[in-house]
Amino acid sequence: GADLVFDASGNPMVTAMTGDPLLDVIPFYCGVNDVGLWTRSGGTWSSQSVVTSSGEANTGFAPSDFGEVVGYWPSIALDASGNPAIVYKDVHAGSIQSDDLRRADLELAWNSGGGWQNIAVDYGEGGGDYNRIRFDGQGRPHIAYYRATEDRTMPTLGVWMTRSLDQGTTWQKVRLFPTGTSEGPDFVFDPMTGAPLVAYYNSERGFPQLAELTDDANFESAADGWTISDMGNSRYDEGYRTTLAISPGGTVAAAYYRCTLASLTLGDCKPADDALIFAYRDRGTWVHEVVDPGDDFGLCGQYPSLAFDANGVAHIAYQCEETTGGTITNQVKVARRATAL
Repeated sequence: GADLVFDASGNPMVTAMTGDPLLDVIPFYCGVNDVGLWTRSGGTWSSQSVVTSSGEANTGFAPSDFGEVVGYWPSIALDASGNPAIVYKDVHAGSIQSDDLRRADLELAWNSGGGWQNIAVDYGEGGGDYNRIRFDGQGRPHIAYYRATEDRTMPTLGVWMTRSLDQGTTWQKVRLFPTGTSEGPDFVFDPMTGAPLVAYYNSERGFPQLAELTDDANFESAADGWTISDMGNSRYDEGYRTTLAISPGGTVAAAYYRCTLASLTLGDCKPADDALIFAYRDRGTWVHEVVDPGDDFGLCGQYPSLAFDANGVAHIAYQCEETTGGTITNQVKVARRATAL
């Protein structure tokens, strides 16, 4: 994974994994293994390894503090002072041990002005896939993520949300979707209420849903603190890789991949039925637009990323398979909405 943010001066900051293989330390793991950060200023790029070892986010729990492979699924955001915070997954010995993924940790590296601070957010439970971090209007970090493992003694598998009200010292957690899914969550803050809105793919019903925090005091209870609503068109299996954005005018919008008709097998995507979908909320109702239906030979609309420009025009980058001379190739395309929201 990789993620991108721009600072107040418009300079890009990119986070992804880096670091040379450590074959003398982990003999059977030959991949990158650090949390990397690349920044550009004055047209020149610089890079650094922000986290290099599992033990930097010390927990006192030996299985969580062991290992050198950190940085899976990184996501970056800037706090109220413009300082970077990177959330990532710690997989210890890189999955060559039986419990590296089962006991993986969700961790945070936060440079809050006095250097990098390493924080264990959710450790020992396999969390940290498809991470997304944002700061709310009060400067408090919120993280949406996925736990890919199940535990017989306690609920773990599913889409989770966590936040800290005390600068990372303690964390509140809630499981919003209690089963497995192949797609990660995304979230934004409601421009009217400031409450988090979390979108995810409901793998049991085959369409996207939105979880909205409606009772702040019950953040940790999905049943009492959150309202779950449907975002998609029930005629289709859709909502894969849902991405959210807020227009300058305050409209909540989403882009996602439509796979096939709901009457067919979920996940068995058909080129004739699939499409890139743009949706926006209008007075409580979701309006859906087909951006690109593709052709009948390749899948189109996968892995979308949505953003608004300063004028309120939506832009979506996505993957589309196109047929040229009888050969199907993957293309990265960008669509721009004709009118603003």
